[in-house]
Formats: sequence, structure tokens, C-alpha cells
Amino acid sequence: MLALKVGIEWANTANEEVNIWSDSESSLQALKSFNVKITQEAQLILLENARIRLGWVKAHIDIKCKDFTDTLVKEATMDGIPASLPFAKCFLKKHLLELSLSYSQAEWDNGETGRSVYSIIPKISNKELHWSRECIQFATGHGPSLSYLKRFGLHSTDYCGYEGIENLLHYVTRCPLILSYHHKEPSPQFIVHWWKSVLSIKPSRRNIDNLITFLATNEDLIKSQNTTLSHTPV
Repeated sequence: MLALKVGIEWANTANEEVNIWSDSESSLQALKSFNVKITQEAQLILLENARIRLGWVKAHIDIKCKDFTDTLVKEATMDGIPASLPFAKCFLKKHLLELSLSYSQAEWDNGETGRSVYSIIPKISNKELHWSRECIQFATGHGPSLSYLKRFGLHSTDYCGYEGIENLLHYVTRCPLILSYHHKEPSPQFIVHWWKSVLSIKPSRRNIDNLITFLATNEDLIKSQNTTLSHTPV
């Protein structure tokens, strides 16, 4: 494409009609696109100078002067003047995205926070997860549970009067106070797979949304260990 553009620029300086023949069909087709700077410059010259005509010839056939042209091209690659060819925007966008994801992945791999989420999403991606605010609270543990409230001094204990430490996983799998929202408790060796499955299935995410909303609405009841909760999601 660069050679074709240089040929068009040279022909534009000639005070006569010029026929430019190329065996690169892809370069000739690329001139139909206006998305790349190098083709834009060539197109503007062709629009302003009707004496320049382009044509295609089949490669590797016996055409007069074609062998001589190929020899000149090979010599130019060895002794010619270096040319600066700008990158296409699509290439730069893709390259910058890859660099950004690579940098973010290294930060994510070596980070000290967010390890609970890292076990669920170890690989950085620019694809949307479609997690609601409630699902994010559930995955990070930053939601309405006694363990979270105690961490910030909003409750005196994180102990459930029924079954030990009361966190969001406890509510969704074991707590007898909220049976309507229960998921089957996973075996220890499948805990990571369970998290990924629950947060990737739409009905499960909806159930988690309802659970977190209910817990946030009934925070005073949660703090009371002697109060029996019974609720069925709408």
C-alpha cells in the first residue's frame, strides 16, 4: 500500500497521463476504504487528478518490464530511503487494550485485597459481568451480615445464635432463619466452582438480590439473635 501511495504521489507531479499497474489486489481494494490515513491521502490525490489511472495485473506472469520492476523493489528494500508508516487506529486501540489488560492482570494477581473476588474472577476482562449492587456485596462480603457490621463497630458480635459465625454465605446456605433463600451448601473442594455458578446464573443472582435486600431492610431483626425470621420472597 505504501508503494502504491508513493507511486500516486509521483504521478501527481508529472504533467502527463500516468497509468499505474499493481499486482496487489488487496492494496487496490484498500483504496476504497476511507478509514486509514494512508488511503485517505492517496484518495484525495486521485480525486483531484483525473490523469492518474490505476490497474491490476496478475502476479507471476510474463509481462514486459515487470521483472525489472521487481528488481527495483528488492533493491529499494535494501538501499532505499526508510519510510514512516503510521499505525492504524484499530491496531493502536487493540494494542493499548492488550497493554491495559496485561497491567491490570499483574496488579490483580499480586494484590493483597479483594482475594475473595479473585478466587471467583481470577482473569481480568473488559466484558461486563451484569452483577447487581447486591451481587457485588455478596461476592465481596461487604453486605448486611453480622460479621460485616461487627467489623465496622456497628454490632457487638458476629456470632449467630444458631450456627456459628454469621456472614453472607452463612445466610444463603445454612442459616435456619431464612430458609426461603437457601442454596445447597457446597462441599469444600467445590466452593470456588459454587461461587462462580451462583453468580453466573440469572435466577440465582435474582435470589441473592432478594436476600441482600431483605437483610438490609431488616437489619434490626438480624441483630437480635433471639428473633426468629420467616420470610418468603415475592
